[in-house]
Amino acid sequence: MGLLNLTLPSGSPLDITKAIVAVWFRVPSAVATALKSGTGAAAGTSATSGAIAPLICFGPQQTITVPELTFPDYTDALCTPNPYNPSSNFFDGVTSSYLGGPSYIGIIYNSSLPNGGLVCNIQTGNDPTLVGQYFGETDVVCNHTTGQWSSTFVDQSSAYETVADSYFGFGAAPVTPDQIHLLLLSWDLSNGCSSHGSPSGGPDENFIDSVSKMYMSLDDVAKTGNDLPATWANRVSDIQGWGPNDIVSRCVGALANGNADPTVGMTASLATSSIPIGSVAIPGPASITPSPSRSLAIPRNLLDDGNTYLLPTPGSQIEFGPLRVWLGQSADVGSETVRRLFVDAEGKPVASATAEAAFGAPAIKLAGAANWQNGTNQGTAGNFTKTGTINGYSATLGL
Repeated sequence: MGLLNLTLPSGSPLDITKAIVAVWFRVPSAVATALKSGTGAAAGTSATSGAIAPLICFGPQQTITVPELTFPDYTDALCTPNPYNPSSNFFDGVTSSYLGGPSYIGIIYNSSLPNGGLVCNIQTGNDPTLVGQYFGETDVVCNHTTGQWSSTFVDQSSAYETVADSYFGFGAAPVTPDQIHLLLLSWDLSNGCSSHGSPSGGPDENFIDSVSKMYMSLDDVAKTGNDLPATWANRVSDIQGWGPNDIVSRCVGALANGNADPTVGMTASLATSSIPIGSVAIPGPASITPSPSRSLAIPRNLLDDGNTYLLPTPGSQIEFGPLRVWLGQSADVGSETVRRLFVDAEGKPVASATAEAAFGAPAIKLAGAANWQNGTNQGTAGNFTKTGTINGYSATLGL
């Protein structure tokens, strides 16, 4: 199995704040079976969580530093025992760093998605801004510096603000093995997103305040809402008033209707004016360092893929057709007008010049066996470096 890597010149990153991705691909049934079982995945993956085969990765894994609130398995003489409740020790002031995921688009098969699904993770590199986030007035916390226990208000805003937020999610649209698929995926994260909480929130309140956008079609069928590989705004808002392409980041969505300081309330916002990346890997890096399993101040599902890890690329033998990536623009790829730039009404591929007349030259364009096997990028971002052997395969593109 071969890999393609593109490293941008220092000081000349690509910006993935807005993007259009078009790719023909096929997942062999053997790969789908391996993903379901987690075979070849990083240590810690279970059969229930499965594993992810990347289609494309943007940038390296990111180092994430967070303060921790650890549970009774953490021993600290300064804060032991808990005079209020020995079975629910919390400690604060500890800092932990580890590698989170890169930005990627991939395929997952597991017990929840036995027919497969798309997964997307866009690491913004930006910390959310929070005010008034807390566990509650009855939680018992030990100050790691002074050793003093208290059962009073604990503001967790600073803890969440240390986490580089991401747009992450699984799409429910199935990805049938051994079948040619066409994925069109586009996003516009330039607006960022925001939410708020309340100590007495109810079903009559909309806790999402602003959103970003994602558009998708799979096999010439528009996908919206819960089929998007993202956090759909309506999924985390009590009032279902947001559009089918409105999405929020992981932290902002998780904190919608969260516990709030009764005096000042709680707000969470994420600004994403730019998301620079210095490298692209297809289908992904040779290996992924898994995140440690540990109790953190930030719930694990706000940080990375939880216990679902990227399958190391040598085992993720996805078969590719043409791949194109445009940056700096987005489009409603679910609309029939845009879909017809890539595929006709009979499911046959449209000449690449059609979409390029509409969107301009893509940053990444890999089409044809020779270009794939040599890493020759017909786009504007420069050629890829090949590692290993990229094997050709025979297929007739079409749906």
